Amino acid sequence: MSCRSLADRVDALLPQTQCTKCGYDGCRPYAEAIAQGACVLDLRDAAEFGDDQTLMQLASQIQRITQSTGFGVVLFRAGAAPWHDDLCCYRRLVALRQDPSIALFTSLNLWDICAVIARSRAFIGSSLHGSIVAAAYALPCLGLLRPRELPQTSKQTAFWSTWSPAGLPAAVPIEALADGMREAMATDPGERAKLSKRLVDACRASFPSDLG
Repeated sequence: MSCRSLADRVDALLPQTQCTKCGYDGCRPYAEAIAQGACVLDLRDAAEFGDDQTLMQLASQIQRITQSTGFGVVLFRAGAAPWHDDLCCYRRLVALRQDPSIALFTSLNLWDICAVIARSRAFIGSSLHGSIVAAAYALPCLGLLRPRELPQTSKQTAFWSTWSPAGLPAAVPIEALADGMREAMATDPGERAKLSKRLVDACRASFPSDLG
């Protein structure tokens, strides 16, 4: 999917008031800026992030990330299931910040989701699948632990302890999100490229030979 087609989809979700409060001349330039690169955040098991205190912690960490990186943040769902991906939690998080650098992407189309990840600058999320897709594009990625989840019980920690080079961050609690993102962004692009190749090669090797 092209950057232009992703911008079209983001633009369709904007209010088209052309208010310029986001710092851009209108909704379309803002949509193109998002499509050209942002930090994306997925909250798998969103209901577990839905209490007021947790959302306030997330909002504070997101503010630190946007201020330190200059990136926008796109909230998205890596699928939808009961109690997993409640849009209400995402909307409350956006409302808490009232920040034009935070956008909510609501499409559940698989290719739209992959395009959002592929065109981003970094990935943060509680979804292991989302992290794997981001790593396959050689992006800085950081797992987000659910509230009260211990690192040693996290699927992301277990997966990346096998696949990721030593020293790369795996998953952090909410209060360490901004610092963890800074560490992820500082990782060696060459090491991320090697990890990407390993993931892609493993995926392709799992295909039946007659699919070539």
